[in-house]
Amino acid sequence: MPKSKGVRSSQHTAKKESDFHSIAGAWLAIVKRILTKHSGKSWLYQVAQYIDMNAGTGWQEGDGGGLGSALIVPDLAQTLHVPLQCYLCEMHPPTLDRLFENVAMARGSFEILEGDHRERIPELAARWALERALRYTLLYFDGNADSEIPTATIRCLTELDCLRKMDVLLHVSGNSIKRARGKGLERSRLDQIVAEIGKQHVHIQRPDAKWQWTFLLFSDSPILNDKFRKLDFRNVKETQGREWLERLSYTKPELEAQRQPTLPDFSAIPHLPRVSPASGILGGESAGDETGGRHLRAVQKEEGDRAAPPTLPGMGDF
Repeated sequence: MPKSKGVRSSQHTAKKESDFHSIAGAWLAIVKRILTKHSGKSWLYQVAQYIDMNAGTGWQEGDGGGLGSALIVPDLAQTLHVPLQCYLCEMHPPTLDRLFENVAMARGSFEILEGDHRERIPELAARWALERALRYTLLYFDGNADSEIPTATIRCLTELDCLRKMDVLLHVSGNSIKRARGKGLERSRLDQIVAEIGKQHVHIQRPDAKWQWTFLLFSDSPILNDKFRKLDFRNVKETQGREWLERLSYTKPELEAQRQPTLPDFSAIPHLPRVSPASGILGGESAGDETGGRHLRAVQKEEGDRAAPPTLPGMGDF
């Protein structure tokens, strides 16, 4: 068994890895159907790919232990009989040593990318730049609460022709992103991160109450099915999904400011002179103005003449 040692732990980890297990299993099941249906086709790379940008040790800390994300996906692939190549990024030497040890005892095909993913991922992209066969790939980013989402690094892969069907899974804390922005750190809002990654379909999981941890699944295929809905995923174009994304993107004061009605700028409206009943279009400047009074009486007489009914002839006139 892999060694139950690691460097990162939280109370949230057990639920996170459980949900990740379900997400990865659903993704592999979809890819298996595609690979089976198009087996032997030259336009399709016949091996699925998994890229973990922060692999860790591959093992969960805590009393229960268990596989971490780096080993969950290859273990599921073995169970589901899906051919899979794993690329695991890790930069911290103690963690890296344990990752090598745990991978050596695991099932699957692995390539460990030692160093900062901001450097190693572009190298991977350069390696695949001339590839044409479509590669079904899942890229996973799970940083700590203070991690900046590396959208530029992710896009260097999603923009490759062979990875145009690559799906992206993020595990992020909405509260942490908002707190970093509140401290003056340069951080994009979560809705801006969604736009920067630039996939057609974005699915968000119901965030937890305290730190607003959530999974975001990006795809160019409408892959949200019953399995993902049971995990409380919603498309951000749906009302519920949009509300979750807004809540994780904006602070309460920002949301309240957006919902306040905007009043018109009355100072921009030109001043109009007051018009009294005996002035304006009917005559002079005031009720006491002699010229205006005569004009008013003339108008009233003219209107009275027009309004009088014609005189009908009497019987004695015939």
